[in-house]
Amino acid sequence: IDTTTAGGRLIFHVNAAFAEFQRAMTAERTKLGISARRTSGEKWGAHPKLTDKQVALAVEALEKRLRDPAKGRSVVELSRRFRVDPVTLRNAVVRATGGRKLWPPGPHSLPHERAAARRAGIMKPKKKR
Repeated sequence: IDTTTAGGRLIFHVNAAFAEFQRAMTAERTKLGISARRTSGEKWGAHPKLTDKQVALAVEALEKRLRDPAKGRSVVELSRRFRVDPVTLRNAVVRATGGRKLWPPGPHSLPHERAAARRAGIMKPKKKR
């Protein structure tokens, strides 16, 4: 298309208008489909990586480990067992426990979380210099 001529510019703008129209129609149909699925109550989206049973087992193992570090399993061990990323497992556990974290804070945790864990006996006390 030669856009230096009036006819070329017309063809270019007509093609652009059709492309914009197609894009708008696709977006409209997508929104209608999503709203139809929501009203029907049908679940949609990505399937959960962990079953409710797996999350319950993880919560139980992590609670056991909090009570006695020699028992239970760590987040990393459980995530390997269930073949998911540790972050996925942590998110599922936090959701299942109503926001409770069942593992000791790491080095990148907030200072007040580490202090609370030390008071609760979950973390070792700070070494004095």
